[in-house]
This record gives sequence, C-alpha cells and structure tokens, in this order.
Amino acid sequence: MNAQSDNIYAVLRKTVLLVAGVVMLLWFLREVADVLLMSAFALILAIVLNAPVTWLEQRRVPRVWASLIVFVVLIASVVLLGWFVVPRLAGEASDLLSQLP
Repeated sequence: MNAQSDNIYAVLRKTVLLVAGVVMLLWFLREVADVLLMSAFALILAIVLNAPVTWLEQRRVPRVWASLIVFVVLIASVVLLGWFVVPRLAGEASDLLSQLP
C-alpha cells in the first residue's frame, strides 16, 4: 500500500464517522424533542407567571399564597374561556357541516 491509498482510507473513515455521528445526533434530537419542548414551555410559563407573583409579593402577600392565587386565577381563566368558547365553537362547526355540499 502506498501513502495515497492510506490517505483515501483516512478520508473515507472520517466521512463515514461524520455521517454516522450526524445520523445519531438527528435520531437523538428526534427522541428528546418532546422533552425539550415541554421544558421550554415550562420555562416560559414560569417566567410569565413570575411577574404577577412578584407583584403580589411586593404587596406583602407571602410568595406561597401569591403563587396559589396566580395559579387559581390562571386555571379559572382557562375554564371560563372554555365554558364560553366551546359551545359557540361546536355550534359553528355544526353549521359548517350542515352547509357543506
């Protein structure tokens, strides 16, 4: 064997290892995408909810109670929004389905 064939094998080996590494990285990212998205959502939610908790804390409400108040208001808002929106959305969907040809 000569130096040129050794060089070709080294380049080929590096290329194969690089492709294998990229494939493994893409597979890993596909597997952990849900975890990363949920973590990002939790982080954003924590940042957003920190402002009202801090505002209540500055008004001498203990942080635990402030967190509980903000959480209850958030859940109540979601429930009320669902209570007002879901029936109207269902009515609109049934109207749409009845008007389809």
